[in-house]
Amino acid sequence: MLIPVSFDSQSSSGLQKLPPSLAKISHDEVVLLDLQGALEVESAQPNERDGKLVGTLSIDKDLKRPTLRIGHHFIEGKLVNLPKPLAVLHRTTVPSPISQSHWPEFDLNNDTSEDTDVVMNEQDSSSIATQWNVLAVVKRKILFSKRPMPIVGRPA
Repeated sequence: MLIPVSFDSQSSSGLQKLPPSLAKISHDEVVLLDLQGALEVESAQPNERDGKLVGTLSIDKDLKRPTLRIGHHFIEGKLVNLPKPLAVLHRTTVPSPISQSHWPEFDLNNDTSEDTDVVMNEQDSSSIATQWNVLAVVKRKILFSKRPMPIVGRPA
């Protein structure tokens, strides 16, 4: 089964702009942070972690040495290009069926592939379908491959 994936031109305008210190990378580009190990944030419920400050990310003038300060730890990294770009997808449930009129380039009736990414209820198969929207394309990442260095003093 073919899954319709759409590129929403309005999604990039809704993203927040980066602060001036990180705007040197790009205002509109999504950059992946690659950390080694686990990042633990204490909370009683998973929703308490939403919107919390994790650390302070900064980058030098030459765009060669990004640094991340989390609590009493300091990590140095580097900005690298990804070998293959990644897409950030958002799955939405569409109440009406995806018909040939919505996606004329897809032949939904004669498809014989084994993909089962469209979620449908057996009783309601004509009323629920899954649609994927591409929010961003990630082309670069900030790689933090070294171990963090402890800092004596105030936490970030």
